[in-house]
Amino acid sequence: MATGVVHLDRSTAGSGLGKSFCDGPCYWDGCKVALLTSDIQVRSTVPSIAPEVGDSVTPLTEAEYASQFPAGSLGRKLILQDTRGWFARHPGGTANLLMSDGSVKILTDRNGDGYFNPGFPVDETIDKETLRRTVGYTSAQCEIPAFEVMTAATLNPLYLRKQIFE
Repeated sequence: MATGVVHLDRSTAGSGLGKSFCDGPCYWDGCKVALLTSDIQVRSTVPSIAPEVGDSVTPLTEAEYASQFPAGSLGRKLILQDTRGWFARHPGGTANLLMSDGSVKILTDRNGDGYFNPGFPVDETIDKETLRRTVGYTSAQCEIPAFEVMTAATLNPLYLRKQIFE
């Protein structure tokens, strides 16, 4: 029997929903992914080497990937987009990204944490449960193909002032 009520959203309060955009440029600060809060030169955000799927960028190897130009007081940091708003909700730990040209890229969560690490040098000596709760990414393994999905930070940080991870 029809009730005449249309239910547009049956999600549970507080559940994560997909985002259309990233939260902005960020970097690994030693214990978490930190969003940029100060202006830096754009050339400081261009990686020397783009992390590729399967690469494990660690705090010790970060400088190999980071821009040759220091990011102000941060020094040489690998600065990428914060992709934690993209969740692996489809079967097999995947997500579909609709690109501006109409193509669809399929990302695969290789480590089962529900997120897609673009190459942040996550410190894997930190307890996995702590990483899951406070960072999201639980591994330093890159899960986004750099030449299919651009995760470099090329937006002006003046417009990006989000300060915390959900």
